[in-house]
Amino acid sequence: YFIQLSIKGGLYFAEVLFFFELRSDHNTQMLKPLTLVSLYSTPDRTLLQELNDTFYTCKHQGEAGLRVVQVTTFLSVVSMIPHMLAGEERFCMFEKPGMDLANLGGILWDGGDKDNQPT
Repeated sequence: YFIQLSIKGGLYFAEVLFFFELRSDHNTQMLKPLTLVSLYSTPDRTLLQELNDTFYTCKHQGEAGLRVVQVTTFLSVVSMIPHMLAGEERFCMFEKPGMDLANLGGILWDGGDKDNQPT
């Protein structure tokens, strides 16, 4: 899944690859929850300003964007929707996708279904 996170006061978007725990000190039993993410580039500033901070479009950085971050840096879960801009593949951040995004595909879940399958 995709997240919005804060690193050193900056706002970033990333794809979560996996979670793990690390013992911060060999003398303690306390484990620190961490995750490996692939960061997206910073949003296109020109478009962001022209569209009143409503259109966050970023590039996927692949392996160059790999970072280990603390789970506590997560701010929210988001969607990163692929789109083309000037012939280049980019990703647009979409907040709070919820069921309205699922409905775009025409698949609806009936909350009463015991098998939790699409109806």
